[in-house]
Amino acid sequence: MKHMKKAGLVAAIAVLGLPLAAQADTSVTLYGNLYPQVVYGKVSSPSDESSSDLTRHVGNADGDYSGTGMSSSNSHFGLRGTEELGGNLRAIFQLETKVGVHDGSGNGWSRNTFVGLQSDDWGTLKLGQMDTPYKEVGDAVSFLGVSSGNFVSNATVLSSAGFDGGKASSFHLRRGNAIMYESPEVGGFQFLAQYSKGDSDAAINYNSDDPWVLSTAIKYENGPLYLALAYEHHRNLYGGSLGTGIGGAVTNKESKDQAIRLTAGYRFSKSTRVGADFAHLRWKESGGAIGDFEEYRHNTWALNVQHKIGAATLQASYAQGTAGSCTLVGVDCDASGLQARQFNIGASYALSKRTFLFAIASKLVNGDSARLNNLAVKGKVSPGADITQVAVGLSHAF
Repeated sequence: MKHMKKAGLVAAIAVLGLPLAAQADTSVTLYGNLYPQVVYGKVSSPSDESSSDLTRHVGNADGDYSGTGMSSSNSHFGLRGTEELGGNLRAIFQLETKVGVHDGSGNGWSRNTFVGLQSDDWGTLKLGQMDTPYKEVGDAVSFLGVSSGNFVSNATVLSSAGFDGGKASSFHLRRGNAIMYESPEVGGFQFLAQYSKGDSDAAINYNSDDPWVLSTAIKYENGPLYLALAYEHHRNLYGGSLGTGIGGAVTNKESKDQAIRLTAGYRFSKSTRVGADFAHLRWKESGGAIGDFEEYRHNTWALNVQHKIGAATLQASYAQGTAGSCTLVGVDCDASGLQARQFNIGASYALSKRTFLFAIASKLVNGDSARLNNLAVKGKVSPGADITQVAVGLSHAF
């Protein structure tokens, strides 16, 4: 069996084009998680008119929609390895790619991919593309192990604005061009910090010359208790302008978008655990002309409960974002209708330690001005539309 695993790893390395000689003194592990699903999605009841000034430029011409398809969410595989350098120092690396199990697609090493140095004394330093600390420590109870990139993730409501500005205005993401530091654990505490530069939609759309992201977190784990506090700062990503479509070029403008989140988790027994999050999000720009976007802020929170009964696991979660408040330069601003709520339920049945069947369902209720979109099948979402989705699938980890 050991010879088969080694042969399989050598074959994988050869297929990926990695030089075998470079692997001679390195411990390498091939891993992955594949969870394709068949999905039905429905978009219904968009608003006739948006009440918020921040979505006034978005119509509801897309109307109702329904469809069935397959998706793979964030199914992935990767290689990770270490090399002992002596003196309690080791080199580490990871290459991870998304896998479209449903259609065979892939997009290179687009997930957590890095190289770094690690020491038990001073911690870990990594360079590459990685989840931010804000993302890594939050939403502590994964929904049946299939929430990453899936419609049952709380991140859509918990870590973005009701106007759904995409990558530039969202938190809880992965960032490229990043330097990451993770401290050793001391008394259950660990500190994480990441700085990334130039990874921004704004750099493409507005030719911003200085976009960067700073993300920090501190977490505490002791027995059944988990606590984490995270902060993230976006400089010149222009999440407000990009998300709302209000304002022209960003010449002579600056943006400072910030989020702070508190996460708690508790395992009551081997069968039951609960997680909760609360976040305050703020998008702010300065230097704009009259009528341009200036500021939007709101609060979000989520609750997640998981319970196991033999081979079965049951889970439910709820997430909510408030309408918040907004300002435009020299003009009154109304944020009403930007609230959103999301309900998720699901169940899985384990066939082994690494393989299980699952069924999940979700409803995302947008306020009459909100247009959050978590569709797993193709379709567009107008302000105020509700999104209902159900799926069944198979998950296998290796």
